[in-house]
Amino acid sequence: MVLVSIATWGHLNHWSFHHDEAEHSAPHVVPVAHHPETPPAESAQPATPIVGKDLGGPRVTFKSPKDVHASGVETAILTQQPLKQEISANGAINYNQTLVAQLSARVAGTVWRIEKQLGQSFRKGDVLAIIEAVEVGRSKADFLQALVLFRLKKEIADQLKLRESVIPYRQQMEAQAEVREAQIRLTNAQQTLVNLGLPVKIEDLANVADDELSRRVQFIGLPEAITKTLDPATTTASLAPLLAPFDGVVIGHDVSLGEMVSPEAPRFTVADTSRMWIQLDVRREDAAHINLGQPITFVTDAGATEIDSKIAWISTQVDEKTRTVQLRADVLNPLVESVEATDQEQRKLRANAFGTGRIRVRETAKATIVPHESMQWETTHPTVFVQLNETTFESRPVKIGITLAEGVEIVEGVEPGERVATTGSHLLKAEIIRSRMVSSTN
Repeated sequence: MVLVSIATWGHLNHWSFHHDEAEHSAPHVVPVAHHPETPPAESAQPATPIVGKDLGGPRVTFKSPKDVHASGVETAILTQQPLKQEISANGAINYNQTLVAQLSARVAGTVWRIEKQLGQSFRKGDVLAIIEAVEVGRSKADFLQALVLFRLKKEIADQLKLRESVIPYRQQMEAQAEVREAQIRLTNAQQTLVNLGLPVKIEDLANVADDELSRRVQFIGLPEAITKTLDPATTTASLAPLLAPFDGVVIGHDVSLGEMVSPEAPRFTVADTSRMWIQLDVRREDAAHINLGQPITFVTDAGATEIDSKIAWISTQVDEKTRTVQLRADVLNPLVESVEATDQEQRKLRANAFGTGRIRVRETAKATIVPHESMQWETTHPTVFVQLNETTFESRPVKIGITLAEGVEIVEGVEPGERVATTGSHLLKAEIIRSRMVSSTN
């Protein structure tokens, strides 16, 4: 009934159909060759062209421009405009895993002092906690003994060398051998302290007096800001600091005073929050369009934070459960300006915050976009109606690109400056279908 009504209306408005013959030739429709084509979809993959660029299809001709206006068919001139093709993906902000560390004591002992609490900021080398361990005290004593012995052996050897004319050569060689043996023992004791996180340089202690030497070794590894508050006479020498490996914030804290600790159980988790990761899960069908270096704009769910970055890593596998491909971008985490001075560093991005990322997979300065209502389909072939003159419209096969909110990209088939039917283009298609039905019955 719809087609009959349209046919009757078209007859009253003097519609006719022809190809390239003169205006008054008998109306007829020449079928366009059918080729397989992808139906419209939201995929970013352009459709396969069905006909040549200059090959048109059936035409609909009105008797006068007034009839075109009366039919309700409207037109628009095609122009080119900038186009950004984006893919959306859900994701979250996470810590940069290369800048996260779980810290434990180098040796079994008890917590003697805690310097940093959960959420507090620190600088590389700052003391997070101080551990009291018997092994540390023993290692310091061994080092001190080895250092004193080395000094003694070296002094004896130096004195014998000054009197080498009256000292037997064998005695001099024995003294030199004892110096080398003492030096090896001192080096081993030094390495033991280094392994415990207590770096010490022998040359820094070369000119230190014996009474000062004991105090220096007692507080090896502790910063002066802490040692000047300690009484050497009442403070144990078995102290070893737990130091921060980089600038950051304490994000995990599982320690209390007097608690037993060991190397097997991490007590502090720290992270450098100045740089974070954005991790997105991209649909498998969209992954083919993803490449390293493509721009990303990430917006948190609350919409309060928007940040730009680029793809730095793409997973080589599809997740077994979600069937998505994960990608990652590195971003700087800006500081939040605060009026009050505090030792807790505040930054805009927080780990585990959800959001949406827009990945720009294609950008062009000149793209031809037609309104959605201009698109018609001959079975599976996309077409638009191009106005050839004031009264004639031609069905033009086109190659489509991506579908946008404002229209459909046309990659091939029409040119900028041509005028296409917009509102009412479906009436032109319906008249062509009616004409074919009439022809098939004759």
